[in-house]
Amino acid sequence: MTIHNFAEYDAINSRNTFTNGDTINGRIIVEVSKETTVQSIIFVAKGKARVRWSEHYGRIQHHVYWDDEQYYDIKHILRESRQDGTEIIDKGRHVFPFAFKIPDSKIPSSFKSGIGNIHHKLKAELKQSMKLTKKAKTHFTFVSKADMDILGLLEPQYGSKSVKVFGSGIISMDVQSKRMGYKQGRDLKVSVELVNNSSRSVKA
Repeated sequence: MTIHNFAEYDAINSRNTFTNGDTINGRIIVEVSKETTVQSIIFVAKGKARVRWSEHYGRIQHHVYWDDEQYYDIKHILRESRQDGTEIIDKGRHVFPFAFKIPDSKIPSSFKSGIGNIHHKLKAELKQSMKLTKKAKTHFTFVSKADMDILGLLEPQYGSKSVKVFGSGIISMDVQSKRMGYKQGRDLKVSVELVNNSSRSVKA
């Protein structure tokens, strides 16, 4: 018996990414070679970070540390045995759909490096009496929504600079933007005013 092709979840955009509040729809596919008794089929969604760092104490002592942080851990029972423990799956291919809504809270984006990672994953667990739990998993790419509540992000920005060109005069430049912070995919508009009060030409 196998849990087969678990990585069948539906993309919602061309980049196959998800963000806060999105719902992931998919399927756990179980294939059995004969009639089988199961205790439960469970869907699990987890968001978790792990970081590694080292500390040196003198020239000899060197310790490596790990730390974890969990953002969500959600379980849905898709199939469960009756009180007498009899839940039969017939021979063949069986599809168990699931729907999981990503929490609409502050969660960091997917990330991977040599010193740590942030994983968002979907997992299936098939449990049987007196047997090891069969598991399958897949990761999905999570991109966090930009936090626009930070003070000052929506305020217009302005800057100026003047340069005195020796023996020629002054060149000044003013730069303006409508706001400090922008969301991914939004146009960033900047206006520049250049005033050349020198005798030299300037290339912009």
